[in-house]
Formats: sequence, C-alpha cells, structure tokens
Amino acid sequence: GQQINVTVILGFVLLQLLLALYTAVQGLAGWQPWAPVIHGLQERLQRQQPSSALAPLLGPFMARTAQAAGLVFGTTALATLLLSVVFQDLAFGWSTTLDTSAQAWHRIVSWVALPWSGWLPVASPSLELVEDTRFFRLEGSEAGTASARWGEWWPFVAMTWLVWVILPRAFLLAVGTVDLRAKGRRALTQHP
Repeated sequence: GQQINVTVILGFVLLQLLLALYTAVQGLAGWQPWAPVIHGLQERLQRQQPSSALAPLLGPFMARTAQAAGLVFGTTALATLLLSVVFQDLAFGWSTTLDTSAQAWHRIVSWVALPWSGWLPVASPSLELVEDTRFFRLEGSEAGTASARWGEWWPFVAMTWLVWVILPRAFLLAVGTVDLRAKGRRALTQHP
C-alpha cells in the first residue's frame, strides 16, 4: 500500500558500491581488519594454527570470498526485483527529508543512469516521471497525481542495481581472484 522509496534504494546501492571498493582495497593491500576475530575462531575450531605460508593469503582470500558473497547477494536481489515486478504491482516513488526539487532529483537520477541512458532510454527517468512520483510522508499532503506512473521506475531500479552493484562486484571478484592466484604463486615459490 506504500511507495518504495527510490531514494532509499539509491542509498543502499551507494553502500554496496562502497563496501565492494573497501573490500577490494583491503584484499589488494593484504589488510585484515577482521584478523583478531578470525584468529579467535580458528583457535576455538581447530587445535593447530594454519601454516605461516598461508598468512599472506588470508586477506586476499577473505576479500575474494566477500566479493563472491556480495555478487550472489546482488544477483539474488535483482532476481527478486524482477520476479516482484512480474507478480506484484510495485509502486515506486521518491521522497527525502531534505528540501530537494524535482529538477535537482532528476539531475541525480540522470547521472546515475548515464551509463545506459543512450541505449536504454526507458530506464532513464524523465523529469515528468520524477515530478509525478514524488510522495510525502504526511497523510493528506499533495503527492504526485499520476499513480499509474509509479511502476515506471522499475527499469531504472533494475539497471541501477545491475550497473552499480552487480557489475562492480563481478569485476572486483575477477580482480580479487587474479590477485589471490598471483599472491598464491609468490607464496609457493618463497615457501621452503
């Protein structure tokens, strides 16, 4: 009975992108902020510690695993969205507590849609769609009048998720896999 706020979705997409980049930097640098937790679990679960030869591989391995998990999450979320579009009548809209005009919001979503706007214009919201689908949290407030248009956001949401969540995760998973293999070969050649 309520609109799905595209603003919240864009915030979640940004969070996913930042987590993917943060994980990639951690893996490439070999930084392990989770090392105390991992070592504590290892002590509880197994009697012997892993070989010191594996120590430089733990960061890249955990980063690659995190990227794979993020890719599975992103793919599942996109599949869930597409299935929901088929089986439900989803109503998207946008709202924010900040005093944002429809023109400013249109500039934001146009920037997000830049990678596909030239070849998939249906997934690039028009200014009219942005104006018609703004909603307010207070009952009785003037909201967008074209409620039939609330479903027109789904191509934008799907493409946003694909381009800004799934593709970066897939690329960073490939980078992490190549990095792990290179560091694994280096560790193997240096092992006594």
